[in-house]
Amino acid sequence: MDIQILELIDGARRAEGLTVVIDVFRAFTLECWLFSRGAECIYPVGQVEDALALKREDPRRILFGERGGAIIEGFEYGNSPSETAGLDLRGKTLIHTTSAGTQGIENAVMADEIITGSLVTPGPRPPTSGRRPPGRYPWWPWATQGSAGPEKTCSAQSI
Repeated sequence: MDIQILELIDGARRAEGLTVVIDVFRAFTLECWLFSRGAECIYPVGQVEDALALKREDPRRILFGERGGAIIEGFEYGNSPSETAGLDLRGKTLIHTTSAGTQGIENAVMADEIITGSLVTPGPRPPTSGRRPPGRYPWWPWATQGSAGPEKTCSAQSI
């Protein structure tokens, strides 16, 4: 098994094989929380315009997202699990865009398969879908600039 820790947008663009995109504190912790609240499907998208287009296709879809940490105008919710306390999302389809984690998904264009990692997803071995044998596993801790930071790299190493 070849595990690589790649960083930033460039790292996402170079990721091949089964790719784990890690956003430690918000994006993918929120998505786990949303699924635990009964969400049926979450569309992670990189661009606000794409999220709004998906909402126009089906107004029953619920928008979650942030830019610079603030909820996006016209969205129902931001990017924090605390905002979803008490929500019943059973059977709902959600659209999620962030200035961090969902950018990794959008930019991992050479990945065969993408799964996400966060503080609530660590385990004793790399997660797989069961559809492919162990091989190359690029793990991509997110950061907007500089380096991913110790919490993201530590999370990648932990997972």
